[in-house]
Amino acid sequence: MSKEQVLTIEILHGDEEDKYLIRSAREIQLTLQAIAKGAKPVIMYYNHEKSLMKTLLLCATSNGIWLDFSQNEEENRAFLMANEVVMVTMHQGAKVQFTCEDPIVATYAGNSAYYFPLPAQILRLQRREYFRVPIIGDILLKCAIPLWKEKTTTMQEITIQDISVGGIQLIGKEIGMGLQEGEIYHNCSINLPEVGTLVVDIEVRNLFDLPAADGSVIKHAGCRFLSLDNQQTILLQRFIGQMQRKTSSERIQ
Repeated sequence: MSKEQVLTIEILHGDEEDKYLIRSAREIQLTLQAIAKGAKPVIMYYNHEKSLMKTLLLCATSNGIWLDFSQNEEENRAFLMANEVVMVTMHQGAKVQFTCEDPIVATYAGNSAYYFPLPAQILRLQRREYFRVPIIGDILLKCAIPLWKEKTTTMQEITIQDISVGGIQLIGKEIGMGLQEGEIYHNCSINLPEVGTLVVDIEVRNLFDLPAADGSVIKHAGCRFLSLDNQQTILLQRFIGQMQRKTSSERIQ
C-alpha cells in the first residue's frame, strides 16, 4: 500500500471543468467499459467525502454500472446509506472522476454488486498537473508544515507518498497531529533532491485512513498547491521528470 497511488478528488470550476467534461452517453459507456476491462481500481468517496472505499468497476452498459461488493458488512451498510458517491479512477494515464447517487444492491455474474445508473457526465483530466508520480527507491521526500500549537509555531515534517504539479499525497501517523481538512497552510517547505527547495501554500482537501498489508491503519492526506508561480512550477516539473526517469530505469532493470 505504501507505494500505491491514492486517487483524490479534484475540484474544478467554470470553464476549467467544461474543458474536461464528457457528456456523450456512448463515450461515457466506452470509457467505463475500458476501465472495467483493465481492472483499474476505483476509489469511491461517500458520507460527504469523509469515508472512502476501494473497489473495481465490473461492467458498464448503456443503462448503468456494476461495482464489486465489499466483504465487510458494516462497510456495506454505511455505503448503501450514501446519497452521493464520487468515484475516481484512471484511464490511459488520465484521471477519470464522476458522481453517482443512491447505490443499490444488484447481482453481477452471480455475485452481489453495487449498481448505479450510467452517469450523465464524467471528467477526464488530461492536464499534465494531474499526473502524480510516486516517490520511489531511496528517496524520502518530506513536507515541512508550520502548525500553530499552544501559542507557538512548530514545523511538522510529513512524508510525501506522491507528487504532481497540482499537489501532494501525504502519508503517515504525523497527519493526525494537527492537520485539518479544508485548512490552508502557508509557507510549507519541500526539499526536492538535486532540484531545489519549494516553499508553497497548501490546502488539505481530504483526510482518510487506509489499511496496510499488516493490518495496521495508515493515515493519508490529499493536498493541493495554491497559486504556484512560474519558478515553483518549473522546480516541480524538473523533479517530476527526474522521478519519471528513475521509474522507467527501474522498470528496465
